[in-house]
Amino acid sequence: MAELTLIRKATLHVVMACFVVMAAASCKAIDGSSAKSSDANELSTVAAWDTWSKEQQRRQDAFSRYLEENRAQYQAFQMAPVGSSGIPAALFRELPKVFPDLWGPAALRDKLGMHPGPDGLPRELRLGHTSTGEEYFSFSCATCHTGVVRIAGIETDIPGAPSNTLDLHGYRHQWYLTVNDPRFSAANLPVAAPLVEAFKNSVVATEESVHHWLGSGGYRLDPRLLEGGVPGAQDAFGLTVVNMLVRPAAAAAGSASDVSSLLPAKASLADIMSVWQQGRRHLSQWDGSISARLIRNLGAELGVMGDPQFVDFANARLLTPFVAAWPAPVYPFAVDRAKASAGEVLFTQSCRGCHDHEALLPLGSIGTDPGRALVVTPAARTGLIKALKASCLDPAEPDCQATDDEVLASRPAPGYVALPLAGIWARAPYLHNGSVPTLSHLLVPASRPAVFQRGSSDYDQDKVGFVWTTGGKEISTHRPGLANSGHADPNVFFGGHDFANEPVQLAALLEYLKTL
Repeated sequence: MAELTLIRKATLHVVMACFVVMAAASCKAIDGSSAKSSDANELSTVAAWDTWSKEQQRRQDAFSRYLEENRAQYQAFQMAPVGSSGIPAALFRELPKVFPDLWGPAALRDKLGMHPGPDGLPRELRLGHTSTGEEYFSFSCATCHTGVVRIAGIETDIPGAPSNTLDLHGYRHQWYLTVNDPRFSAANLPVAAPLVEAFKNSVVATEESVHHWLGSGGYRLDPRLLEGGVPGAQDAFGLTVVNMLVRPAAAAAGSASDVSSLLPAKASLADIMSVWQQGRRHLSQWDGSISARLIRNLGAELGVMGDPQFVDFANARLLTPFVAAWPAPVYPFAVDRAKASAGEVLFTQSCRGCHDHEALLPLGSIGTDPGRALVVTPAARTGLIKALKASCLDPAEPDCQATDDEVLASRPAPGYVALPLAGIWARAPYLHNGSVPTLSHLLVPASRPAVFQRGSSDYDQDKVGFVWTTGGKEISTHRPGLANSGHADPNVFFGGHDFANEPVQLAALLEYLKTL
């Protein structure tokens, strides 16, 4: 019976992906933080540097020192499953043997953007134990919030960065392909036949409901986006609304018309976000909708677990002060000091006004793809607030008494937050939906490619972003939710500079942005 419970709970993990609440935004210092702070958050002006190599080393030392001084929190960030649900370990360990074409090392890398460990299993998933001792694999915070960059030919982790390779929609759909494969049977797997069948039925029902509700709605022009192909991005809120709110409501009501008010009208793909320096931010999500800090992290767990009863409240509480003071990673390549010094002046003219103050820009002003800003309908907001509050288990915690607007704000004029730009070099591609591959393309809107590749760990030091011509999966910005428009008017966003005709100024600003 315990194994059957784990199998049923596991399906939630299979179909739910990272809610991506941990990547927040705020200018305020967190109160009562138990994590030790780091001076890497205090950036020197370019004029104060001796050389970039020395400044780079200072920041890297502070970054490493912070992780060492907060070793228990960092270990939890990396290794602890975000809840008590996951894929039964006995089943998961057999996948590379039974399904080498779906779960072998090459498939993990090429299809899912995952990294096989020494045991052949993806190192993005972590081992956990239920209260009754069963083993399972699930996501940790690091699953979604660790990027990779190739330095001198070696792939190096960027802790706290958004994953730039992980295909979360592909991972979910891979399970659908797996359970529908003839090899998925009790004869090939160390799980009793009724449990194999129950697991299969649950995965199939859930995946088909995602296609039914989202595929016939916002994704009707391109439902294959629900099956993967956009590394580092996902429709976290759309999937959460379908699996936590729409499916139960439809089952109870028996009519699609009774749940239409919950469903988003547009595809709402959005990039995974970075998690550093949250203590300096007061709004989370691309749309600035969550201000209660603990709720942000509980939401990340809830998105993976799919049910408040399975989230790890203690883990979320432990990591909230840790990510508050976590410094941004330092740019790992060379920087031209003279260019960066000129770029610092341009940054003040062109960028600081919005990004240092978390300006909330309405859709009509910013002009970017509207899907993510419109994903939570008023009816869905009510259900999500209820679930988020149910995840906050300690009444003594101030955030467990947060108002509805602090849990998930209602925006009369939906839009996107101008996030602080610390560590911006590691957050490519750009805009909320990752539709612009490099900072150079962002600053010169006419140069933005309609088709490019994302998912590479190689870095374009000239344009500032991951290599976008090779080494990834092809992205078309004509697909739903992936428009690369907006943030384009030079008088509104670039301090009046037309960087297409100012190559010297463009190069200088890019050089400075590397140092943030």
